[in-house]
Amino acid sequence: MMWRVCYNKSAPAMLITSQGAANLFGRLTMSSIASPRFYVYVLARPDGTPIYVGKGSGDRVHRHEVMARRGVKGHRYNIIRKIWASGGTVQKVIVFTTDDESEAFAYEQQLIAQFGRKTLANRSDGGEGASGHRKSPEVRARLSIIAKARPPRPGTPHTEASRAKMSAVRTGKKLTQEHRANQSAAKRGRTFTAEHRANLSASVKAAANSPEAQARAHAFRHTEESRAKIAESNRRRPISDETREKLRRAALRGAQLRRERNAGN
Repeated sequence: MMWRVCYNKSAPAMLITSQGAANLFGRLTMSSIASPRFYVYVLARPDGTPIYVGKGSGDRVHRHEVMARRGVKGHRYNIIRKIWASGGTVQKVIVFTTDDESEAFAYEQQLIAQFGRKTLANRSDGGEGASGHRKSPEVRARLSIIAKARPPRPGTPHTEASRAKMSAVRTGKKLTQEHRANQSAAKRGRTFTAEHRANLSASVKAAANSPEAQARAHAFRHTEESRAKIAESNRRRPISDETREKLRRAALRGAQLRRERNAGN
């Protein structure tokens, strides 16, 4: 039995069979839902056969086609692309509106149950995804594991103009004490594997020894004001006997290396 969706004032989402089905597409538009905050919508094939039921607000009903156009993988997006490929248009219908989100969820679940999951591209029975919902730490941890297991996708390198804009936004930006504390707490106690540490070390050394980095290092000079601040800071800083011994040995080692280099020349 094939389902169609038709509009009726007393039953905005009345479900009827293909015999005698009345198409509501075009009879209920986004302008009809200007006032209520939430709505339940149906995506359907050109002949009115439903393919997806959802609850949303704002432009949610249009987002599926946006994602399909971007090439996002998924059953509903594949159906949308097949409809386009055949020259058809995806029908988008608002079948219920309300200011109560719980009512919208209940209506969504009712429609999905009536249509049947086997005929829809919905991956659940509905009722999830409350506006402003925050995932629990356990859910976030599971999602993190799944995301890390995915193979990396090649990204598009930023243009020089894009890099310059991002640099300008970050330059001179001051972090609040709360932001600094959050960053510190997130990094505290974090451990790296030996392989990770080796990779970090190799990356830092490669960057420091690059011709560009060497040129910047040789060209850099502290201003007189900066030199005065550094000197004043060093004078006020107490140095332990252990540190003094380390400095002495480093100075002796440096002098020895200079003598060996001069002797070789």
